[in-house]
Amino acid sequence: IVEFSTENKRWKTDSISELKFGLFTAQAGLAAVNFVLMSFPEQLEDDYFDGSYESPVSWLSASFYSFLTPVIWMGWIKTKEGDKTGLKEEDIKDVKMRDRTQNYYDEFEKNWLAEVARVSNINAINDARAPKAIKAPKNNKVDAEKPEEKEERDGRVKPSLYRVLWNTFRHEVLVTAGWKLFNDFLVFVNPQILNAILAYLEPGSKEPQWTGFLYAVSLFLVACATTFVLQRYWYHCTRVGVKVRCVLTSKIYRKGLKVNFSNESATVGEVVNYMSVDAQRFQDTATFM
Repeated sequence: IVEFSTENKRWKTDSISELKFGLFTAQAGLAAVNFVLMSFPEQLEDDYFDGSYESPVSWLSASFYSFLTPVIWMGWIKTKEGDKTGLKEEDIKDVKMRDRTQNYYDEFEKNWLAEVARVSNINAINDARAPKAIKAPKNNKVDAEKPEEKEERDGRVKPSLYRVLWNTFRHEVLVTAGWKLFNDFLVFVNPQILNAILAYLEPGSKEPQWTGFLYAVSLFLVACATTFVLQRYWYHCTRVGVKVRCVLTSKIYRKGLKVNFSNESATVGEVVNYMSVDAQRFQDTATFM
């Protein structure tokens, strides 16, 4: 808009030819039409349609979460009719195919096996280099030690869960970090615009009148952009946290199905605690990363 205003003034003062101004006007018009057309979703093929709310919507609808309107409307209708049960599972569509736990669990399992193999190789090399330890006579104190205490002082390298999570969700984390960096950049833009406004209002300022309107509009647009970028940042943080929690819960559950609790130190209650509490803590951490 600013560039079009500048070119219009140059054309009125015969600074540019009519042909150049006409081409620029046509380019600006096509850009505006292209922006409007991008607000409408494309027709998806049957292979890409997964039955979720987000699949058939445009990027503009996804950015402002207007695809949730049918869910909110359905809940409001049920409340108005006196239905206190609320929304049920059959009332809600499935999530997008790329957001389903099975897809990320397969990637997590592959990275976990790679991490276990890496640690096993390191431990094998360390065991080959280390001198053979003399076996100490057994006594009651050693026998009474818990298995986790023995693991803490045996000096062996253990698989890193954080490395596996990074390898699985690094793309989502980097996208989230990009939104946060963009938000921090916009936070410093408003003071600069305010400084320009104060300089414009000083007596003796030779800036044209339209720059004052430009500063005011820019201040409003930057504030709107900051709010939009911040909510996108929180959206991606929450999304990554939910994915991490679902993957860890699935991994702990599958591991619990293979464990014989009669011969292991862990109990069923501890496994349930891992699934409900510890996995939730990972989600809470991802929200404030």
